[in-house]
Amino acid sequence: MPDWHSGLVKKITPMPGNAENDLAVGSKLHCVMEDFTFDSVITKNDSSQFQWQGPPVYHVVAGLHTFEFKPSTSTPGGTTFVQKEEYSGLLAFLMSPSLAGKKIWGQFEKFNTDLKLRVESKSGY
Repeated sequence: MPDWHSGLVKKITPMPGNAENDLAVGSKLHCVMEDFTFDSVITKNDSSQFQWQGPPVYHVVAGLHTFEFKPSTSTPGGTTFVQKEEYSGLLAFLMSPSLAGKKIWGQFEKFNTDLKLRVESKSGY
C-alpha cells in the first residue's frame, strides 16, 4: 500500500496463523493506521463486500469497517466502491465522523481516490 497511498491507512495484512485462505471469514488482520495499530477479524468476504470488525476500545466503542463493491450505474462493466465505518457501543455517538481524533471521512475519501487511480492504472481504464 505505501507505494500508492499515503494517508491514514498505512498497511493492512493477514496475521500469521490464519487458515490457508488468509482472507477467510474468521481470519485476523493487522491494521496499521497513521497514529495507531489494531488487530481485527474478517466478518464477511464475498464478491460484494469485504468487512472486518475492529476490537472494542476501552470496552466502550468498536468499529465495523466495510468495503462494498457494486455494479456501476454510470460506467458499463465498471464497479462502484463504497467504504464505510459503523460504530457500536456505549460511546459510538462520539466517534463519527472521527476516529482517534482524526476526521475520518476525508481520510476515507483520500484512500478511495488513491485506490481508484491504482485499480484503473492496472486495468487500462
